[in-house]
Amino acid sequence: ISFDGTNNGYITIANKTFLDDSLSKWQFECFFRIKNNQGSSDMGMIVDQYVSGASGRLLFGWQTGAIVYRLNGSTISLTSSGTVTMTINTWYHICLNYDGTNHRLFVDGTLCGTTSSAPTVYTGVDTMFGGQSSARLSDYDLDGYLQAIHVQWNPSSVRTSSFTPPTTITTGSGTELLIVASIP
Repeated sequence: ISFDGTNNGYITIANKTFLDDSLSKWQFECFFRIKNNQGSSDMGMIVDQYVSGASGRLLFGWQTGAIVYRLNGSTISLTSSGTVTMTINTWYHICLNYDGTNHRLFVDGTLCGTTSSAPTVYTGVDTMFGGQSSARLSDYDLDGYLQAIHVQWNPSSVRTSSFTPPTTITTGSGTELLIVASIP
């Protein structure tokens, strides 16, 4: 799925929040390719559940050459910076999950960070993939691609340590959403 970094392009499913810490576990993964670097104050959104000032507001995307996951602005932050060197126009497998205690970020199977001191992810808004509604937060549109977006709720297990990244994403256990589009 191609996003052009303009025009507030995004995918959302009405009245649905996908990343919810009230579940015992969840896992998000996809293949990702950025076309252009975002500025240091902007983020190319991969996933967001954002409402200004809400406790647990979630931003997950590309910023200044790295994949970044933030809750409550920068109160909780996981980043691939310093762990994995990422470049534009390259495909990566990314994974973000929650096991009931810890949030974890992986890029191409490498564990980039773990945090257990996180507020509960905000669930009072629809989840957006690949961009950001200007009504919620402007200039955070993704200029890149997402492939095989896969969200699992209450899977039997989530990734907890570094792994060999998959070449395809398949369904597993638990309740799932899988959005598949051809890789450009």
